[in-house]
Amino acid sequence: MKNIIILGSNGNLGKAITNYLILNNKLFLDSKLNINRLLSIEFLNKNNICCVINCIGSHNNKNLFFKSNFILPYTISEKLSKIDSYLENKLLFIHISSIAVNAPYMKNNLNSLPLMKLNKSEIKYNQYEFSKACGEVVIRKNLSGLQNISTAILQPSNIIFEKSLFLKNLRIFLFLLPIKVNESLTIPLTPINFLLNYLNSLINSNYERKIIIKKLYKRISIESLFKNKSFFEKLKIEIPLGIVRKLIEILPENNIFDSIKRKLILIFIL
Repeated sequence: MKNIIILGSNGNLGKAITNYLILNNKLFLDSKLNINRLLSIEFLNKNNICCVINCIGSHNNKNLFFKSNFILPYTISEKLSKIDSYLENKLLFIHISSIAVNAPYMKNNLNSLPLMKLNKSEIKYNQYEFSKACGEVVIRKNLSGLQNISTAILQPSNIIFEKSLFLKNLRIFLFLLPIKVNESLTIPLTPINFLLNYLNSLINSNYERKIIIKKLYKRISIESLFKNKSFFEKLKIEIPLGIVRKLIEILPENNIFDSIKRKLILIFIL
């Protein structure tokens, strides 16, 4: 049994992590205790805390991007860095970030960006991606080279819960899309059970004193996601990938077409 602090325990992801870990671990939640108290050196040492999981974050409320995705990770990581030398036990800090920090919808691939060594080339982040990327930068800066704290930054793709609004919207998009989609195409997604199992294995592993960054997703075929085929799919025409790429390139860069472009890139390119 591990003694674990979960930050962001009131969110969908936080609740899923709590329900998964509570069977075999003793959990301390920010829904019941103040974060400042949870992260105090007295509380960490008294309760033999071995892991802090941060899943605080906002992906759909622009007003919370700056505070949730940047300011809070900065505050939490800075607080941990200051008490590192006073810890009586080794501590693993796990931060749930996003694969969006790699700007996959701008570069059309999932390769990592060197966030600590950015050059002057333009990176077309949206506000969410920018806030998550800034959060990662400050965490890596504050928690590098510490004596007692190790850090794992997890970068999931779209997290798929049991009743996924994302999959529902994607199904509607595919239904309305006039282009026929090859059912064998795979898209990078993060089923919640996949994330939880990796999280559990990480908590129970012998980690070293360093920062680990892990892109966390599975490639899942369209066919396995949507098994009930629409009759109208038979009326659609499958067009070459090169034409789809050209279509994505000519779509305007604005709020109206942004969601369409991202879904097309997710399905046909990533």
